[in-house]
Amino acid sequence: SFTGHCAVLSTTNYNVIEASKTKGSGDKVHHWNRTNLWSGASGITQYKVTTQSGEEATPEERVRAVNYGLKQEDKPYRILTTLNDTSRWYCSKLTYKMWKDVGYYISSKKFKIWVTPNDIALDANLRVVKNWDKELPGII
Repeated sequence: SFTGHCAVLSTTNYNVIEASKTKGSGDKVHHWNRTNLWSGASGITQYKVTTQSGEEATPEERVRAVNYGLKQEDKPYRILTTLNDTSRWYCSKLTYKMWKDVGYYISSKKFKIWVTPNDIALDANLRVVKNWDKELPGII
């Protein structure tokens, strides 16, 4: 889409947690093998979450963020929702809230009504791990 897409790598190899609109699997939060949605994607960039001083999120914080996302699985995908509504999700809102739950605010916006994938990509709390382009990341 014109706004991009974001997902969080799961603690399950090859899986992601994402809120997405799909033809065959429903419009909802998915925890699935990333090839389900990323087939044919390009410009894939992997980021790690850090503090603004560059300290990486701990493995425990990452697990807590993933667990927050897993609790949202199967909740409906809706682009028209506020950041405070935890009953409906879109991709960047889910990513933002997963990390906010463990104390990381990953959005370049100061006043947050909604958050886009670009807001997250531009945030100072992210560091690029690798640009995969069209290649799918292997075991993470």
